[in-house]
Amino acid sequence: MGYPRKARERPAAFAAHPFLEVFGRSVGLIDLDTALRQGGSALGLFGIRDEDPYLRLLRRLKLAAEDRTLGGLVVKIERLPVGLAEAEELRAELVRLRKAGKKVAAVLLSGGDKEYLIATGADRIWVSPQSFLDVNGLTANAIFLGDTMQKLGIKWDVARVGPYKDAPDALTRASLSREARETLDTFLDVEMRRYEGLVSEARGLSSERFRTVLEEGLLPPRLAVREKLADDVVDPAQLDRAGTALVPDGRWIGTYWPPIPERRWGEPRRIAVVP
Repeated sequence: MGYPRKARERPAAFAAHPFLEVFGRSVGLIDLDTALRQGGSALGLFGIRDEDPYLRLLRRLKLAAEDRTLGGLVVKIERLPVGLAEAEELRAELVRLRKAGKKVAAVLLSGGDKEYLIATGADRIWVSPQSFLDVNGLTANAIFLGDTMQKLGIKWDVARVGPYKDAPDALTRASLSREARETLDTFLDVEMRRYEGLVSEARGLSSERFRTVLEEGLLPPRLAVREKLADDVVDPAQLDRAGTALVPDGRWIGTYWPPIPERRWGEPRRIAVVP
């Protein structure tokens, strides 16, 4: 004899406080490019600054790690307006999600070294059939306007404290000084060793093997999979199916937004930032 139907219904407390629902296995999507490029709200018309999109994305990922109803997350990545430090921070957030028990997949529509670094924080890396990865190592650019200034008849009067103090070089020189080149080369060597270490550990590749892959330049999808930089080729139109397969009995919910934290059970903590 089974239990009465009423005894199987979800308690009223779950309806009042959705965050108590801990048995959900939903799988959602966050488009990093869209999240980082979303413009401000109408508050800007009144002189009120909107939240920085990058900081908003970080908080969204942090709340996703705390969401007990979320079983998996797919992050869509293409050309992102971030630097190397921000890319590493976003990668760390994907690692945090995994440590919180979420399955994470990154789908690369396009991108270079920064975008790929972010993707290596996920459990699985997918590439679209049309994508080409230009993962070929870190570079640095320097612009010099010395010749231009000379043609314009502009002369800069600067005092140089030491050979490595090159702040005015962009306006006074036509090329890199020996000291500036040494500084850039050292920076790139250090950052490249760190980059290789993070990627090699995440993908199970030796540093030597990864350097060989870097020499390929543009990597088409199948080659990226063959070289173990990616796990599979996935059509973006089938992300719902691929994402759901990440989590047993997963339920695809589309674009993911973390639930608003419940505040009725106590006073929230307050942190004020005074510029």
